[in-house]
Amino acid sequence: MRPQHNFIAYGSGEDGIANRLRGEMQRLPNFEFRGPLLRGENHTLAFCRAAAFFMPTHPSLGESFGLTIIESLSKGVPVIASTSGSVPELLDIPGPGRAGTTLFGTTCEGKDMVCYIGAVDAFAARTPEASIAIQKATRERFDMLRVVDMLLNFTIDALRETEVVRAAIPKAAR
Repeated sequence: MRPQHNFIAYGSGEDGIANRLRGEMQRLPNFEFRGPLLRGENHTLAFCRAAAFFMPTHPSLGESFGLTIIESLSKGVPVIASTSGSVPELLDIPGPGRAGTTLFGTTCEGKDMVCYIGAVDAFAARTPEASIAIQKATRERFDMLRVVDMLLNFTIDALRETEVVRAAIPKAAR
């Protein structure tokens, strides 16, 4: 549907899926399946050269946290995905249903092809400044020391409010 754009897929796992993707390469001149994306220089280059990262998600799969989404954003690459799982939260999409667009990417309801195509076209024209802003905001948001500090404070506060913990602490220490 977008012959002016090139689409590259990476992945490992089930042979049946890999074979289907290789079959699509024969059918679509602007699609390429490259197999596993190994860590290292090629991994970084693949993300950094991408106009966007498409994360196929489906409600019945019980989408997990989405580390590949954060990985993409940390390299300044916006994400295009459905509203399943943690994707809307990771992309800061507000509101009910959580379909929409932010600096970080676009989420689309189910099979809304108009939404997906619009996102592909929009992110293909992304500026270097937008990539820098995505990267900076993501690295600040998911900074390891900041996240650990937040989790530690949350845990300490929760322990202080728990009656079980209070009962175990001598009154003189409270």
